[in-house]
Parts: sequence; C-alpha cells; structure tokens
Amino acid sequence: MSQNRDDPPLQSRAKSALLLRMKVYSFADASPDFQDLISQLLVKNPATRLTWKAMCEHPFWQTPLSQRPMPPEPMLDAFIKRHGLRPVAQPAAVQPNGQLEAHVKAAQVSYSNSNLSQAHVKAAR
Repeated sequence: MSQNRDDPPLQSRAKSALLLRMKVYSFADASPDFQDLISQLLVKNPATRLTWKAMCEHPFWQTPLSQRPMPPEPMLDAFIKRHGLRPVAQPAAVQPNGQLEAHVKAAQVSYSNSNLSQAHVKAAR
C-alpha cells in the first residue's frame, strides 16, 4: 500500500506500514533529566501526563545549557541583505503594569516612518 502525498505522515491502515515510515530517535546520549522530561510528556493518558506547572518546574530547565557556536546561515544572511533588514531592539520584560515599554518604544520608531499616525502608536500604550 503506497502513501498518498496528501496523507498525514503518521497515518496508515496497516500498522506495519506505519512503523516502517516512523523515524526512531534515540535519546541515549541525553541527560537523565531530559530523558525523564520527555518520557513524562509522552505519557498517553492526559490525566497522568506531566502538567504545565510541573513541566515548567522540571529539573531539566534548572540546568544551565552550554553555549555552542552556531553554524553559518548563508541563506538567512542573503535574505536579510536582499531585503535590507536591520536588527530591531527586542522587547524588555513585562512591566508590573503589564506593558512592554521597550516594545512600545520600538513600535514608535518602526511606525514613525510608515503611514500609521502617532495616534495609533499612542493607543498601543
């Protein structure tokens, strides 16, 4: 039985065909905390699966990740150059009043050269 191009990748009438198409990933080299996190997230029964709160508090997230140099991204670099894009300031942490002050300031700068009026920017505050 061949798979139609429009079929979802993990759907099949025959279990054996489905198993042949599945990629198997090994986490043998992963840390014990990561293995535990993944195993708890993959519990089939949602009543016993790891909750959102427990996932956020899982020991895996408490371990600092090592910094690794990123490989070059020539396609991304070419896209940025072709479209004349420039870095934009990232939003700051959410302020106690719930506003992203740095985001609003960045929006003011971004929209100052556009068709939108300053009234639109002020309304975003």
